[in-house]
Parts: sequence; C-alpha cells; structure tokens
Amino acid sequence: MHTSGTTSAPKGVQIRRHGLDELLTSLRARTRPEIFERYLSIVPLSLLIEQVAGLYMPFLAGGSVSFLPPGTALVGTAADAAPRMLTLLRAARPTALVVPPTVAGLFLALCDQQPAESIPERHRRIFGHDGPVFVACGGAPVPPEILQRLDAYGLTVHEGYGLSENSSVVSWNFPGAVRFGTVGRPLDHVRAELAEDGELLIRSTSLFAGYTREDPSSVVVDDQGRLHTGDLAEIDADGYLRITGRKKNLVITAGGRNVAPEWVEARYRELGFVREAAVVADGLDQVHGLFVIDAGLDPATARREITDFGRRKLSGIERAAAVHLMSEDDPAYATCFTVTGRPRRDVVRAHVLKQPRTPAPAAARPRRRLDISPS
Repeated sequence: MHTSGTTSAPKGVQIRRHGLDELLTSLRARTRPEIFERYLSIVPLSLLIEQVAGLYMPFLAGGSVSFLPPGTALVGTAADAAPRMLTLLRAARPTALVVPPTVAGLFLALCDQQPAESIPERHRRIFGHDGPVFVACGGAPVPPEILQRLDAYGLTVHEGYGLSENSSVVSWNFPGAVRFGTVGRPLDHVRAELAEDGELLIRSTSLFAGYTREDPSSVVVDDQGRLHTGDLAEIDADGYLRITGRKKNLVITAGGRNVAPEWVEARYRELGFVREAAVVADGLDQVHGLFVIDAGLDPATARREITDFGRRKLSGIERAAAVHLMSEDDPAYATCFTVTGRPRRDVVRAHVLKQPRTPAPAAARPRRRLDISPS
C-alpha cells in the first residue's frame, strides 16, 4: 500500500495479511453485518480506510458497494455539492459510507433545510430510505458543535483515527459508543498509551511489516513493539482518544509557545462558510491562516467574520493575525489541500508568503454575524 511521503515519491507500506485479518476481526466485533448491506464509496480507493470500509467489510457482510459514475467529481469538493450529494445518496440508498470532514457541514446544511421533519422523513429525503445509516469520518477533526447538532437531527457522524502503518483503523466511535470530540476507543487488538511529550504510542497485532523505502515522514516501532504515531493525543478515563495535532506540525510562536494547528483549524471551521482552514507560523513573524470560503461570499465580510471569530474564540497566540482567502475553484486549492481536506503545510506556507498582506480589520461594533446556529 503506497502512501504519500515528504518527497515526490510515495513510500510503500507493507501490510501483513495476518494484520489485516486482525483488523477486520476487530471491526466486525464492533459492527453489525447489516450496517454494510449497501455501501456508497465517495472517496478514493487509494485511501486504505476506503479499501477496508468500502470493499472488505461489505464483502465479508455479504453486502454491495456502489461507486460514483465515471467522471463524477468527489463529493464535498465544490460549493454546489449539497444538491449533487442528494442525487447520489438517494440513488444509492446507502446504509454506510465514509466521508471527508467537509461533508459533515454539507449534511448539516441539508438537515437545516427542514428542521421540523421527523428522523425517518429526514433519512428518506437525504438517503432515500428511512433505515439507519452509519456515517464514518476521519482525516481531520469535525467541530463538536456540528457533530452534536447533526446527532440532534438523528444523523450521527462517527469520527475515527487510523494510519497505514496499523493497516488503517486504530480507534473509532461506533453506534452506542460515541463521544463527540474524540476518535473513539481503540479496537480490541490495539493498546494505546502516551509518551511523556504526549505522543500517541500503539501496540497492535496489525502493525505493518516495514516500508519499501524510508523518508523523513516514516514512523518507527521501538524495541518494546510500540509504534510512534507522530500524533499528539489525550486519553480520557474511559479510554476514548482525542487527537490534538501532529507533533511535527506544532506551530512555534515568536514567544516560544507551542500551538497545535489542527485544533485551531477545527475551531475556524465552526464558521459555516469556512470549508477548509490551514494555519502556519514557523519561521514567520505572525500566524497566517489560509481559509477556503464559500463561492460568492464577499471577501471583506468573510475576512471580518474570521478576524472577529478569532478574537472571541481563540487566544492571542492561536488566532490568525494574517488572513488569506481562497475559493474551491482556485487552481491553487488542489495543491494546498489533499482530497480529504488535509493541508499540505509546506505548500500553504509558500502560498501565503506570496500573497499581499492585508491588515486585520479593526474590532467591529456589535452587529449581526454570519454563523450556522439554528434560528
């Protein structure tokens, strides 16, 4: 299985057949077979999680898999994705699907269209049937407020965490065991612990057999058999994991403070018009934020809303002092962000340094703000 590295050539992650069997056994122990009766695949099969969730699990459950028509753009990558998604969902009538984080916001927009309808009515309108749907999400955190509002609508999004070096899934929220703001509890064959600096270490019987070649993004397995994930995490009293950021992505401010950009980016995505966010600061005199906003939104309004949100919700060392805007149809979008919405930070840093600096708007007088809160 090839995964992107820090250089131009992807590195091969050697997956053991025994490890894959262990992973699938653990996943099947946490899910009912009927969940995978009709799976809709909307993210690339080049992602290992999609191979696991979109091929192995449905086949083991005796289910079917529907793929997007040839030439169809990925769901969640365009401003007009909501109506297009409805057409795809109603046609496939899925019982399960894995979605990129941006799709959670699109689901909320669909739910907000008719807030008074019953849960079966909402499921029929969105998914084409009134039965339960297992919606899984990973790759980047979804703001807990969005997850909670979706859950109140009867549409639960289950966040999880994994990496190719563990044959994909490490932990997941499953039906009946969901804690918003976390990526769930480790699977039965995985043991998780924290290093002194907060790095997540895992012991697992589904660990990989090594790389076809090494690069600076390679993770290591120490002499105690623990895989050093490179991710910073917290583990609560009930064993639920919360990923706080990538160890290598820590933003070091001019004052020497460390900030995990992933958490800051998730907060900014609480703004309904922010599709993606990326925060960079290393080697810069201030924190820069690149924000992908809805098409057609007035840039001055968006910049003011983002600046005001940072002043209200984030500390001085976390908020973006320099705000840069981008639309999803900008040619640079595909180079700055991966298909799952993860920022390519070196590319983002180079991009924002080429942009003219726009001073942050002055603190505004009380006025109506753009948000996604219910009326």
